[in-house]
Amino acid sequence: MQNFTHPLFDEVYHFSHLSSTMSKAESMIRGQLAQGNALFIADRQSGGMGRRHAGWYSPDGGLWVTAALYGMAVQSYFTLFIGVCIHKALCRQFPSFASHFSLKWPNDIFLDGKKVGGILTTHQPNRRYHFVGMGIDTNVPTFPHHLSTIATSTLLATETTVDNRVLLTAICDEIAEGLPQIIEGVFTHNYFAKNCLLTGKTVILDTDFEQFSGLCKGINSRGALMLELAPGMIQPFYAGSVVSWEAAKNTEELK
Repeated sequence: MQNFTHPLFDEVYHFSHLSSTMSKAESMIRGQLAQGNALFIADRQSGGMGRRHAGWYSPDGGLWVTAALYGMAVQSYFTLFIGVCIHKALCRQFPSFASHFSLKWPNDIFLDGKKVGGILTTHQPNRRYHFVGMGIDTNVPTFPHHLSTIATSTLLATETTVDNRVLLTAICDEIAEGLPQIIEGVFTHNYFAKNCLLTGKTVILDTDFEQFSGLCKGINSRGALMLELAPGMIQPFYAGSVVSWEAAKNTEELK
């Protein structure tokens, strides 16, 4: 995706191959080789990263980028905001499949029950930089066997290719439009809540301290996952990884 530009970014760097756009972005900002808002794009990655150091399969055809954003205060819901931006862009690119896309708290986009995209955020507070890694399986025709049951691509689901340049522009447009409110501390959580994959499902959440199991009641205005751990006892969680989820056993659980 050579010569990509967008008004949100002062500098755009394109690479045919990287180990990780996130690692490259962090390294170049740390070494003062890039400045302002910068975007890093790779045609493929050999060491793509997910949360908690998980690998991310990143072959040719997919959209692999990291945005380095300068001087911005980030709240706990920032990752959710990026997910909303990606979700909106995908729905506009594939309008007939809009209802097939969903958001999995806190950082995944799903398509027909399988992961199609993910977000990784880090920061360098001493340089006032936040990094947003975005990986989207767009024109990916196949997956390794161990991923084929849990991951999909827009190509496999819709049987159509997408112009990654057009999709990336749409995502950047959404981010640029929503950033002023986010910087002011306003997150309109209703969109995420409406498209949340986990709402109404029994969820097991892994935190740094222990695992919790409860019925997901959606998210609150600060981006926390709301779990009903016992009847009438709803607890917000601002961090953690959802390790499993299943549909509620009966309709009474959903009330």
